[in-house]
Amino acid sequence: MEMHTVVPGCPNFIWCELTADAADVRQLRPFLASAAGPGFIDWWPNWWSVCDRGYWRLRAAPRPPGREPVSAEAARALAWRYADAGAKLHELERDRAAQNPTRLPLDLASLIPIPDDVLEHGFDPAGERWLFDHWGTPAPLRRVTFRMERRQRNGHIEQVGVFQFIAENWAPWLAVRAMQQRWPDIRFEMTCRYD
Repeated sequence: MEMHTVVPGCPNFIWCELTADAADVRQLRPFLASAAGPGFIDWWPNWWSVCDRGYWRLRAAPRPPGREPVSAEAARALAWRYADAGAKLHELERDRAAQNPTRLPLDLASLIPIPDDVLEHGFDPAGERWLFDHWGTPAPLRRVTFRMERRQRNGHIEQVGVFQFIAENWAPWLAVRAMQQRWPDIRFEMTCRYD
């Protein structure tokens, strides 16, 4: 029997495959156009708050026996560097998204947009909860690929759209259910495995 180990505080990653097919392959086009997005969620983080949380985490971190606690000055400097690096990375990703707004073939934020009042609080527990409540997974999909395949179904060959991706902690089952409701002429099937 295969055991699935859960490590507290660490995400578990799930490999997923989502297929989309219809009686006429042209019916997939509107869905594929809607599903593609930049792969970037423009959270509106409060960088001062990020710095403050980092500072207090550093000050409260357990230390090995015989080691001095992190000084207030060192914790403040490191927390500012962390927040500054986060802000620069956020801007870099925002620029990449603007340059290629359809780079990710399956972007849940394009299919089920996150409201501004959730975005403005940044990715905190409330943002993560919203994603889980509306997508079925608490984080954006990772390593998304797409290809069209010819598969045999019901005795004949059909063109099928195949997405493969990694989900964090839970598969995006709520998003797939919303897709099925929005595009009733498309059949969606998702398979998942823990590796």
